[in-house]
Amino acid sequence: MKDNKKKDLPAMPFYVGDWLKCPEVRALSPDYRGLWFDMLCYMWESTERGVMINPNGKPYSDSEIIRMVGLDNQNSGNWLTILLDNGVCLRREDGAIFSKRMVKDEKLRQIRKESGSKGGNPKLLDNQLDNQQDNLLSEDESKDEIVIDYEFILNLYKDLCPKMAKVEKLNEQRKGFLNARYAEYGLDKITTVFRKAGESKFLNGENDRAWKADFEWIVRPTNFLKILEGKYDSHEIRKFVQ
Repeated sequence: MKDNKKKDLPAMPFYVGDWLKCPEVRALSPDYRGLWFDMLCYMWESTERGVMINPNGKPYSDSEIIRMVGLDNQNSGNWLTILLDNGVCLRREDGAIFSKRMVKDEKLRQIRKESGSKGGNPKLLDNQLDNQQDNLLSEDESKDEIVIDYEFILNLYKDLCPKMAKVEKLNEQRKGFLNARYAEYGLDKITTVFRKAGESKFLNGENDRAWKADFEWIVRPTNFLKILEGKYDSHEIRKFVQ
């Protein structure tokens, strides 16, 4: 399958305008942009185009990705965390890191390839195939055009987590965390996490260090998922794990 892909598309298309205008990419430092481009090359060569998986179909671990781009195990992998937190790439439920744009483009390519196998004449295309392409495009465009109401979300945090520190300003890092959580989970899950955090005695200072969570801590990827999964619910807490 991998060999067929190479024959079909020997070169990876690179949209210079999109690269230069993408706010998530432009916010990265030059060395991080270089590491992200290396990842895109590996995703292009992947057996599942756009996804960081090895030939047997299993996701590459973060440590494997760090080594693949030329860094050793002594590197903290902070750059990879920043890519994920700022929505440059996403992580699937199975742990595989992927490029939303490359996955979308590959789906469209497969649809057009199937269309061509039916004669290549747009007038003769199957209606179902047309609907698949239209739905895929509209779905992706609707996601790209979502405008996050930061003020509304901050008010949710204020109302649901009244004992935690107030948010004076949403800097770019906080917006990056929030954008990534919004894209991955949606507003309903964000509301659920704020509610669970606000109800957690542990996250509100009832621990052996009198430590309290805050907005930025909550919207970080690992913390957000732990709260969502109930690991900080009052009845689940056994010891402090930050």
